[in-house]
Amino acid sequence: MAAILGAALVLFGQGIAAQALGLIDRIPEIIATFKERLSESEAGARAVALAESSGMLAGGEAQFLGRGLGLIGSTFGAIANLLIVVFFAVFMAAQPRPYVEGFLYLFARNKRDRVREVMHEIGHVLRRWLVGQSVLAVCVALLTGIGLALLGAPFPFALALFAGLMEFIPYIGPFIAAIAAILVGFSEGPQLALYVALLFLAIQMIESYVLAPLVQHRAVYLPPAVVLFAQVLMGVIVGARAVAVATPLAAAVMVALSMLYVEDALGEKNAKPGS
Repeated sequence: MAAILGAALVLFGQGIAAQALGLIDRIPEIIATFKERLSESEAGARAVALAESSGMLAGGEAQFLGRGLGLIGSTFGAIANLLIVVFFAVFMAAQPRPYVEGFLYLFARNKRDRVREVMHEIGHVLRRWLVGQSVLAVCVALLTGIGLALLGAPFPFALALFAGLMEFIPYIGPFIAAIAAILVGFSEGPQLALYVALLFLAIQMIESYVLAPLVQHRAVYLPPAVVLFAQVLMGVIVGARAVAVATPLAAAVMVALSMLYVEDALGEKNAKPGS
């Protein structure tokens, strides 16, 4: 996986980075075009006025610049946090035994073997989930990039990368990626925006009825209601950033509940999710 990722970065990294920077530079123009096209109708003009009065759309250049600088600062902060998480994850993954054994000391001796089994199963489920979502993300990114390129949409590879990354946030992520691509297409014209919307609808249908069943058969299946509840709960308690980890956290919690409560307390067997 590291070799494939490295090869992809070498071959396409420069082009994707250039498109991403170009997309960022065109954000003010896209917003202005979106506001202009909406203002052509009476209902759209009311929506624009309501958005500007509530602060959702910046009215002046200074206000937009301030928001842009804040967005840049938050982006660098998110990158720094990601690097810290990756740094600690690499060290913990390289030698997991000291951390596992240290955690087991928090439990009584007669419970440690069972807790070790639970931790091993949680790790197994999370690995399967990560591999499954990675496969779906790559497939969605490829389909999105090819489709947007054939439609002649601007920044197809940057939007495809964004769609692939959003695939790690089930249900909510694909919707956000589709909205972003439709807005970019709308800046070129309503017809292109319609084609982009139909493209994302077709990709979502392919994912839901073809790709996801094949991947989930070998990965981990979580009921949609459980995933959505976990996303809403994490968003309310921790914040919007925590939505990205809501699904793997829900999978880990379900494993712990199934093994420690359903199997041990209630006496049921083979209750682990995804098994």
